[in-house]
Amino acid sequence: MIVIALSVLEYRSAGSIASNRTANFINIPILTLFMAGIMDDIRKVRILDKFLKEIGTLSMAIYLIHPFVINIFERVAPSILWKTSLFPITFGIILLGTIFLTKLIQLLPFSNYILTVPKIKDSGSDKQLKTRGKIVHVAKLAKN
Repeated sequence: MIVIALSVLEYRSAGSIASNRTANFINIPILTLFMAGIMDDIRKVRILDKFLKEIGTLSMAIYLIHPFVINIFERVAPSILWKTSLFPITFGIILLGTIFLTKLIQLLPFSNYILTVPKIKDSGSDKQLKTRGKIVHVAKLAKN
């Protein structure tokens, strides 16, 4: 909560801030540890768990496509959406647009040469991630 509060103060005083600022060396590890701490609670909410797993699977494709989606969004969206107070809405629209475009590109033949999205196969007790001929076993976590 302290990191979020300080971030809000920073954004209000300086406006939009570059992603390479020094404060990220503190903020990102703290937020990562926070997310790791609430991971069990997130897994209990099925829709949130499914959504975050989907984002994790598509993460490389999202990384590759998001500049294109942001560029299109800048040209089409009204300027009011670029206010700092509306950033969560803008972020959500861009994320959903990027996921939609990723899914659309995946429908193309040979899309695996355009985007790197692993295929998840369910094989009994273990799940397998198959990427370019390599199979990596991912053990299911035991329920507490």
